[in-house]
Amino acid sequence: MPTTNTVENYIQIITQDVPILDVRAETEFNDGAIPGSVNIPILNDEERRVVGICYKQNGKEAALDLGLKIVCGENKNEKLERWKQFFKKYPHAYLTCYRGGLRSQITQQWLAENNIVVPRLLNGYKGFRAWAIQQIDIESQNAKVKVVSGTTGSGKTHFLRQCPQKIHIIDLEKQANHRGSAFGSLGLQPSQADFEHRVLKEFLTVSARAGKTDQSILIEDESRLIGQRALPLGVFNMIRSSSILLLEEPLESRVEHIFDNYVNSPIEPHEVTLGRYIQSTASISKKLGIERTKEIINDIQACRVLIPGCVSPAGQTEFKFENFKWIEKLLVWYYDPMYLGSLQKRNPRIEFRGTRVQLKDYLRC
Repeated sequence: MPTTNTVENYIQIITQDVPILDVRAETEFNDGAIPGSVNIPILNDEERRVVGICYKQNGKEAALDLGLKIVCGENKNEKLERWKQFFKKYPHAYLTCYRGGLRSQITQQWLAENNIVVPRLLNGYKGFRAWAIQQIDIESQNAKVKVVSGTTGSGKTHFLRQCPQKIHIIDLEKQANHRGSAFGSLGLQPSQADFEHRVLKEFLTVSARAGKTDQSILIEDESRLIGQRALPLGVFNMIRSSSILLLEEPLESRVEHIFDNYVNSPIEPHEVTLGRYIQSTASISKKLGIERTKEIINDIQACRVLIPGCVSPAGQTEFKFENFKWIEKLLVWYYDPMYLGSLQKRNPRIEFRGTRVQLKDYLRC
């Protein structure tokens, strides 16, 4: 039966979106998977739990016998049919389980009995994961980057995402599905392992393009945590040791930018957004202080007012925003001191400082 586990295979898989059939249980898969993987378990969570108990009590052979008894008849036929359809759709895909052991070997054998010969990753997800952790450090050490920095609301993410294709960027907040602040939730974040795999894929893909042009990669200045996800230490150290492009925007434009991108957005109803921001403000009360926290929460509650007699086509009452005082106070009282204190302590080499428009000219984009 064909097996493979070379570094070249891993790089091809992660950069070219090569499909992977992962036959681990759902919980294992959700904790982390190879990018491009589709999960069709040979043993689902409950079946794996039962087999695991048998393994602990009676040993490997008994557990294997029980597993084969569970995955038989209609259960086996249903799973086998789904695997066959997967490889029919993706004939050049790979097969894996956790260690490349019994689960993927049995799957591979059953497929071969149905005239479908597929390669199996010899060391499974575990082997890929070990390689990925090491490769992230290698990529971050070798990458030639410039860090776009600036106070909250200066539009760092917006600037990067508006760059033309000839400018190479790595968007860490996109990979984390989070805006990187106490108010930055965008919904469910990937698992820590999957976040790291996404970051690695970005580095491998973007570094290959940038290397051909000898251009630096732009990356946003980030704390170690983006939401609940931690940057790999090598990537964080790379950001902290690189020269920065410092965005300096007026306070008024920063407030407007935050309102447009954090509050007045179509992601969710305004009352939901403001409710989340009240909770987020409360969560940083230790650093803000009790009185300032209360003041900001009162401002948030008072910032949205009813438009008399105005109803949307959907029959919903229309509101307007009367002030952005709470945004300004959060910047002046919380975010700016925290950022400027960190910047002073870090003392980076500042290659450029100015507005987004000036940075665009500087980079000739």
